[in-house]
Amino acid sequence: MVERDLNPNRGTLVILTWTGSRHEVVNRAHDFARRAHFGQTRQGSSTPYIRHPEEVASIVSSWWDNPEDIAAALLHDVPEDTGFNLRNIREKFGEYVQTTVSWLTNPAYFSELNPVDKKTQQAIHIRMASRGAQIIKLADMISNLRSLRYDPPLDWSRRRRFEYIAGTLHLAKECRPSLEILYLEFLRAHREAYEATERAII
Repeated sequence: MVERDLNPNRGTLVILTWTGSRHEVVNRAHDFARRAHFGQTRQGSSTPYIRHPEEVASIVSSWWDNPEDIAAALLHDVPEDTGFNLRNIREKFGEYVQTTVSWLTNPAYFSELNPVDKKTQQAIHIRMASRGAQIIKLADMISNLRSLRYDPPLDWSRRRRFEYIAGTLHLAKECRPSLEILYLEFLRAHREAYEATERAII
């Protein structure tokens, strides 16, 4: 059971509750993610960063009832954006969660690639990922597109927003076979973000 109010445009309190013993790993992951991301905000925004992994987990849990994948959704940005690493996740949440998060973490060499090669390698990387990781990736992009629509980074130009929106489509197509209905949700978020960016006064 999940209770949520995740529209970042309203700035409302987020309450997430997973009940039942099989979701114990989810609640532990939620507590860990809140501590790991404490004090962080979304890029170019005052929105607490934890709102993003919470929304990703909420989207995943709406369509895919695998507690370990929901836990991985909550933890998916921890290795790249906090002081914790994949080994810490393995120690606390086990091999499955750690492996799933690793598919959602850019390898270190990605930072040395030019933008075109990086997008190509990201597509190859997610194509090889587990079904759970691909579902989380779709949810991650849906959440980011919603943020781009309601609470875009103040320092992003219209061109940069369009470049991000365009880049998500290629990755989403790689994930489509994992959960078609979530891919359709992605397409709706993609269209709405594009239309909002067209209308935006920057």
